[in-house]
Amino acid sequence: MQHKDYLQYKKTIERHCAELPKGLQCPLMYEAHRWGVSRFAWSIMTVANATEILQLLFKQRSFDMIVSMGAGAGYVEHTFRQAAQELEQPLQVLAFDDNPPRNCHVEVSKGSPSAIATLGDQSGSILLLCWPPFGDAHTTSTMASDATTAFVAQGGKYMIYIGDVHATGDCKFHELLWSNWELYPETQWFQPLEVWVPESMGLLYGGYDSIGVYKLRDKPLPPPSTTSTS
Repeated sequence: MQHKDYLQYKKTIERHCAELPKGLQCPLMYEAHRWGVSRFAWSIMTVANATEILQLLFKQRSFDMIVSMGAGAGYVEHTFRQAAQELEQPLQVLAFDDNPPRNCHVEVSKGSPSAIATLGDQSGSILLLCWPPFGDAHTTSTMASDATTAFVAQGGKYMIYIGDVHATGDCKFHELLWSNWELYPETQWFQPLEVWVPESMGLLYGGYDSIGVYKLRDKPLPPPSTTSTS
């Protein structure tokens, strides 16, 4: 299992990047980000970030499991497992990915959102979605909405969503998030995530991560009114 420090990796890259000529800085950051995403994760989560999230959730009730869909190399899941251990409230971590890499930070099983239906009752679980895909220029990925729907169908009521909201998750997922899930307001006071700034890599967007901790509403909100007044 890999357990290197993602944040330290990024800071080392930034230090070396500052010593390079301007014309080489952007290519280095782009390749460093690409490598970091494959080795670690899209989001630069730390144990401190995970601890804040779990402390908020543990105030609501006790949990026995985190179910992560689209886990990649499992680095984010590793930070949650470590944070839970330090809080002396260990959590089982079940991580799934369509194409898990060979070397992971926790065990990552091959699986899609349909795997959630095989897990039984999820009322004591937390769904974790970190940078769920939006898709590509030709096809929208429904992984986020499919995972959320499957989790609720199994009794799940708590979710952690991490990522740039403008670059992750399909449209149906964001509709469900607005109507069916309530954001804990305490998340606005969380320690901000360290991010790969898009402009430093020659990109226009896709790097301003945020953390959302949600509870399923007892009753969905009505759809926003589309009636206009003249």
